[in-house]
Amino acid sequence: MEEAIIEEPIQQISKEISKSGANDWTNTKIIKELSKLNETNSKKLREKTIELLNIYDPTACEIYKKFSKLHVYTSKETLEEFNRGQIIKSLLIETKISRTLAEKITNEVENEIKDLDMNFISAPLIRELVCAKLISYGLNDVRNDYTRVGVPIFDAEKRVLINLEKGEMAKEYVLLKKIPKKARDLIFNSTIKVEDLEGFCTRIYGYTHICTLKENIESTLITNFVDTTNIQKYVYSPIAIFGLNTVASCFLKTKKDFEKTKNLIIDLIRLNEKSLISCELYLPSTYQKELKNKNYDKLRSIELTNLLIKNNLNIVNLIDSKYSLKLINLDKNLLILNNSREEKFMITKDIASKRKGIFLMVSINLEKLNDKNENNFFNNLDQIIEQIKELFEIKKNDFITINSGIDINELSIGIGLTSTENIAKKLNIEKDKLNKKIINKITLQIENCEIFGATKEALIKFSKINEKETTPFNESEKDEKTYCLTGITTDIKEVNNLIDKNIELINFIKN
Repeated sequence: MEEAIIEEPIQQISKEISKSGANDWTNTKIIKELSKLNETNSKKLREKTIELLNIYDPTACEIYKKFSKLHVYTSKETLEEFNRGQIIKSLLIETKISRTLAEKITNEVENEIKDLDMNFISAPLIRELVCAKLISYGLNDVRNDYTRVGVPIFDAEKRVLINLEKGEMAKEYVLLKKIPKKARDLIFNSTIKVEDLEGFCTRIYGYTHICTLKENIESTLITNFVDTTNIQKYVYSPIAIFGLNTVASCFLKTKKDFEKTKNLIIDLIRLNEKSLISCELYLPSTYQKELKNKNYDKLRSIELTNLLIKNNLNIVNLIDSKYSLKLINLDKNLLILNNSREEKFMITKDIASKRKGIFLMVSINLEKLNDKNENNFFNNLDQIIEQIKELFEIKKNDFITINSGIDINELSIGIGLTSTENIAKKLNIEKDKLNKKIINKITLQIENCEIFGATKEALIKFSKINEKETTPFNESEKDEKTYCLTGITTDIKEVNNLIDKNIELINFIKN
């Protein structure tokens, strides 16, 4: 081979070609052709290597294919190519062994992994294999420096399911013991994003606490805030508090009452500072029977809402008509939930639901399903749906054992989708028609499910694997005006227009 600097990953590929049994002539020829590509993407380089090896040495090609299938499941929920250089690097940084020995141990561990044909290779597992190899060489002190301090699965199960512990230990336990292989592969290749993996067994994604009326204002506010705080450990997202201004209005008569109530709410917010307070500018159907003879007053509830807005609390305003907007303070940024079409609860700042909460939230990267064939696209979607249903059953069986007090039957399964703009073009189908088929397929197969745009966390992850910005799902109306789950505007007139278009969530940003 010519004396030239061959940079990673081509240098790594050259070693793999040699290990596959190909001769030096074949190796040199392939490396020269790879170098001409001016490509740094390992995946694309390996695809080209397989293509060339198949021409020059088919037998070595089959062995190389096995090598190229080695991937590592990372804590970032990604599936990355096995990189022996990372093992060598960690050994040199964390121990005092020589590079020669580090390379020898790494080479032997790599061969063991290939021979074992394991379906779940993780960084902790690789470290265990390296430690075993160090022991076999009598390097016990080196092993003690390199070993990972962890807990047995038996102990992890107790800590997760009984003590409700979270963090990396909980996430690793869930991935090893709870998530089926097919679903795990979908997660790591960024086809789906399951929110809150570390709390998969013991937390739901989002929840709305519906305030109840007590004998006086102090008891009403304190009881509801304490209840919210007690439930929060079973919920991933900050809990939304529904009906606070509505029930409080039953006790408000004087200016002093308003000031006292506002100050008490500000003090109680400290119990759960991230809570989202839902203020209804109308009497919700939830309370129409309960508050019928309880001195409820719409104008008093709105006056309290304006006081809370003025104090910059984390509030969403629920409206049932454009008229409601005339009654609130528009001098601040506002999040508005438009319930003029149907009544919904605020779950997070980005999600409103027909039900009290989201039990399981899964986003689907529809771009990963796109293979330019409509039948295959929907067959792939069917397989994902089956995995989501299985995940729901696993999560449900664990969650019902922790006595959270949350009724699963009042919750939805949230399905977040990415945009279908490019997919519709590649499948040569109208976007509106494609959207309806996707929604129908999902909602018919998954009971109590609701469709949303993919979560922000999912879009970040999907954008990396798609190598382009990935946007959330939009549903087109027949008049070709875009129906978005969320609209953003700085103009109050535009807020009215968005309400007319049935936009659900409206972010009003004050100039």
